[in-house]
Amino acid sequence: METASAHNGTRFYVMAVTPTRLYSFTGIGSLDAIFTSYVDCTVHFMELPGEIPNSELHFFIQQRRAVHFAWLSGAGIYHGDLTFGAQHCSPNGDENFVENKALLDYSKFSEGGEGVKPTSLAISELLLIGNKVKVVNRISEQIVEELYFDQTSDAVSRGIIGLCSDALTGLFYTYDQNSIFQVSVNDEGRDMWKMYLDLKEYAAALASCRDALQRDQVYLVQAEAAFVAKEFLRAASFYAKMNYVSSFEEISLKFISIGEQSSPGLEGCCCFCLLM
Repeated sequence: METASAHNGTRFYVMAVTPTRLYSFTGIGSLDAIFTSYVDCTVHFMELPGEIPNSELHFFIQQRRAVHFAWLSGAGIYHGDLTFGAQHCSPNGDENFVENKALLDYSKFSEGGEGVKPTSLAISELLLIGNKVKVVNRISEQIVEELYFDQTSDAVSRGIIGLCSDALTGLFYTYDQNSIFQVSVNDEGRDMWKMYLDLKEYAAALASCRDALQRDQVYLVQAEAAFVAKEFLRAASFYAKMNYVSSFEEISLKFISIGEQSSPGLEGCCCFCLLM
């Protein structure tokens, strides 16, 4: 459940799952009034085929608010972004706060494409699979890391039950009947800028960059795309932001070769800146 201030009170956002359905509820007032209102209106839900005995719903928290969700369902991992605000309201006051929805098929995480269903899930998508924790990037849908439990440990012989995360610290844990273990993930977001760049989501790519060299790569792709489109002023503005990738001489010659010697932005620059 999340809340947000509205001009006429507090708006509640609620998500809940069963083995086959993901429900979403929203409304202004008390929780009692919100659920009562659905007696006379349509309940929003997503139904997926298949059942899973350990259906789970998890959220990724930033600044104390849920921004992504992931549902461990019978068909796969159904996930998306959460956006709260009046701009998504329909004329009757209803609100769709789920965006960029996608379904990750379990076959992508299993050897031989068998599609073994995970026992548990934690965002950023950690999947516990027998004696393995698989780290899956939700953007690329690729496994970026695999962690193995010691086969001789008592915990593995008794059976690992599930995964969970601490929203405040960003730490992940797995547990059995008697113990809790911290899962150490090796910087799974390190290549996010490349993934966003491949998707041409340049703002997100820049926000994910760790240093000036990575930002230069994003500016270079934008500059070259603008140059090919003959948007030379726009291309020059991106080239001018670069520090390391290309020299002033290289870029100047590029514009001179097409007769654009006086491109604003270049003048005066000395350099370019699952448990399964």
